[in-house]
Amino acid sequence: MTTYISDTPTGAGAFFLWADDEDEAFCAALAVGAGPEPSPWHTSWTCYLLTAEQMADAIDLGVTITDRFGPAIWCAKRDKDHKRLRILEDARARA
Repeated sequence: MTTYISDTPTGAGAFFLWADDEDEAFCAALAVGAGPEPSPWHTSWTCYLLTAEQMADAIDLGVTITDRFGPAIWCAKRDKDHKRLRILEDARARA
């Protein structure tokens, strides 16, 4: 299993942390001092919001860093939505 963190902060300055397995995401969030509750902003996937300091700690733990497209691409792969995945990958290539 893999744990990910997006290198692009949200409008509130937080960074998304998520994993292929919800238990793994939970453990990683706790390891860096994030709260035990996932972000209430998203219902389609379980993610945690981290501060910049927590992000640095997560990177030290070996999480996979993604760009701003990472969360949406992960969801498209999970949902096997090939059309959305192609659109996102094209947008990533243009960015």
